[in-house]
Amino acid sequence: MSGLDTNARKRLSFADFFRWSAVKSHALKALDQPDAPVRLALSFSVGIFCGILPFPGHTLVVTVLAFAFRLNLFAAIAGAWVNFPLIIPFTYSFAFFVGELVTGTDIPSIAWSRIVNVSYWWPLFRAYFVPMATGTTIVGTLWAVASYFVTLRIARRLRAQRLRQASKYENVRSSQRFTVSGKVYET
Repeated sequence: MSGLDTNARKRLSFADFFRWSAVKSHALKALDQPDAPVRLALSFSVGIFCGILPFPGHTLVVTVLAFAFRLNLFAAIAGAWVNFPLIIPFTYSFAFFVGELVTGTDIPSIAWSRIVNVSYWWPLFRAYFVPMATGTTIVGTLWAVASYFVTLRIARRLRAQRLRQASKYENVRSSQRFTVSGKVYET
C-alpha cells in the first residue's frame, strides 16, 4: 500500500454524469478555486457561452480564451462541459427554434432520398446555418449572463464559508488573503 497515492483524485465514470451528487460536487470544486469570485463567475460564463456554440472543439476554444484573457481555466472548462451529450439535442433544438423565430427563415424540409447526393448538402447547410448560429448566440448569451450571476452568488457563498472556517483558527480581516487546506484565497 505504500505505493498508492491516498490523495489521488477519483476518476469520473460514465455513471457519474447521471448522478446529481457527483455533478454538484465537481461543480463546487470548480468554483472553490483561489481566484476572486468575479473572475470565477466570468470564467464559468465564458465556458457556458462557448459550450453552446454549434461547432466542435469547445474545450480548445475555452482554453485559448482562458489563457488570452487570463481567466480561470478550470472554471471555464467546467462551464463548457455543462452542455454535455445528453442535453445537447434539447439545447440545440431550443436554440434552433429561437433562431428560426428571430431570423424568420423559412426552413426547407429535408428530402432524405437526396441526402446521399453531396451537391444537396450545401444548400441544406446554408438554410440551417443562419438560424442555428443566431439561436445559439442568443441562447448562449442569455445562459452565460444568467450563469454569471448564479455562479457569482455561489462563489461568494463558498468564499464566505472558507473565510468563516479560516477565522476560527486565525484572525482574518475581510480584505486579506487567507489560507485553508493549503489553498490561498483572496477576498
